Formats: sequence, C-alpha cells, structure tokens
Amino acid sequence: MSALATRGHSVRRPDRRVRKTRRALGDALFGLLTEKRYEAITVQDVIDRADVSRSTFYAHFVDKDELFLDAFRDIRHDSAQARPSDHPSAEPFGWSIGMFRWSLGLLGEFSSAGDVYRTTVGSQGCLLAVEEMERELEDLVRQDLARLASMRPDRVPDIVVGFVVRAFMCILTWWLDAPESGSPEEVDQMFRVLTVPGAAAALGVAIPSDPPVLPTGLLARRPESRAARFSIPQGRIKEHIRIPVEDA
Repeated sequence: MSALATRGHSVRRPDRRVRKTRRALGDALFGLLTEKRYEAITVQDVIDRADVSRSTFYAHFVDKDELFLDAFRDIRHDSAQARPSDHPSAEPFGWSIGMFRWSLGLLGEFSSAGDVYRTTVGSQGCLLAVEEMERELEDLVRQDLARLASMRPDRVPDIVVGFVVRAFMCILTWWLDAPESGSPEEVDQMFRVLTVPGAAAALGVAIPSDPPVLPTGLLARRPESRAARFSIPQGRIKEHIRIPVEDA
C-alpha cells in the first residue's frame, strides 16, 4: 500500500452503520462530480442524491470539504490495496530507481480508477484533491532528495521539493486528461527524465552520463486539440500569476 494512501487514516474504523452512511454520502458526492464542478455542488445536492437528512449529514461531517477529503482518502486507500507498488524487474533506468519509488505505484493506482481521479485531480478537478496530494508528496519528495544528496531533510531547499511535486502533478493532470498517451510505466519514465537531472543538479549531485530518455513518440501521442488543457489546475492560477495594474 502506498505511503500516500495510508497517511491520515486511523487504525480504528467506524462501525458498519457509520461506514455505510459515510460511504453513501461520498458516493453521492463523487457521482455529482461527474455531472458538474465541485464548486457548484451543494450539501443539499449531496443529501438528495444519498437520500439522507441534513441532520444525518452534519452528524458525520462539518461541511462538503470534509466529506470530499474523507471520501477521496477512502478511494485512494481502496485503490492502493488493489495494485502492486514495486517497479517491474526490467527497469530501463535502474540508476534512478532509488528515487521517487512512489511514482509508478501512484500512477498505477490512478490508472485503475481513472474516471474517479479525472473528476478530482484532472485539469477540471477539485483544488482540495490537488492540495491534499501536494502536501503528502512534499514529505515523500523531501525524504527522497535528502537521501540523494546525503543531507538532512530540513536542508533540502523548498524550491527543489516544489519543483518535483509540481512537475509530477502537472504530468499527472496531462495524463489523466489523455490516458491513451502512455502506460503508467511510460509516464513514470517521463516524470523521472524531466525531474531527476534538474533536481540532482540543483543539489550538486552528479548523475550517470547516460540518463534515461523518453519513450519514442510518447509526447506525440497526445491529441493536439487537448494541448491547451496541459496547465495549472483552475483555481491555482492566481497563486502563480500577478497581473500588474497601471496607475489611473
């Protein structure tokens, strides 16, 4: 099971009736996500779909956001249990296998439940899901980079951690929008090709002279008409772009 999927789950689980109600509410919310954007969904929409009362909803969750995160973690927990976490033995770039071991397993998890993840983490997805994953990935990436550079995790520059995390999320969004673009193994290889050399250089770590290359034609498989969706998820743009305002 992936470190990401298990983090945040308590060992003790609610009793069967509580789990059934919470699952029904989560299923209702994710069903609605296939029909409209998260921001447009109300608590009333959820309880109508789940056929429960408003008091029942608030007995379990403070608000829609708490329900979403609970359901998202449950889905990831279930998906992670259903797939292997190790790389195939025919690893084409073994020199980098010690880094980012979570990548291929996480991509496999997303591949097995693609429709759900496309509605939550894809370019039209929910900002809460993106932020949840980024927080968890930051810890894993920091540990990986610390091992690579033989330094304490707190000495790894935040900008390098952020570079790797945002690169993975960007590639993930790209792939979820067009899963036919490549297999989890190919996308994992793309992630490593695009991030390992830069992260290593930033940390002053030498890498082999023959780093891996992208699978032939991988980028070309993406439908041209969808290229515009390879971008920062909606809702995050203001965090990255400041538009200057001229004085009147």
